[in-house]
Amino acid sequence: MEQRVNLRFNLNRTDDCQAWEYLRSQTDQRESSLNRTLIEILLEHFAAQEKADSDDALIERIVTAVRKEQRQTPAFSLSQLFQSLASESPSANQESEENEAIVEDFLDNF
Repeated sequence: MEQRVNLRFNLNRTDDCQAWEYLRSQTDQRESSLNRTLIEILLEHFAAQEKADSDDALIERIVTAVRKEQRQTPAFSLSQLFQSLASESPSANQESEENEAIVEDFLDNF
């Protein structure tokens, strides 16, 4: 069974023209038909999107687990580690607060 789709490129529009040129160059590189090239490009795009979504979900689970562990286990707390190291210096309170902010900023990057 076949499904047909008509795809038109208006070469007066910049984005249509860029898409057409990309499709033609990929067709030449892959030495395949326009139809086969378009199918491969779509499948590659969807696979990359699924991988990116999966990676984002994994990163979010890791960040959540680290934050949960940091709150639940004071011995594991990075901020407490920095506090104990900072308490050896004269400006312990200020450095402790700065270190906590650094840890939170680091975790927010994920």
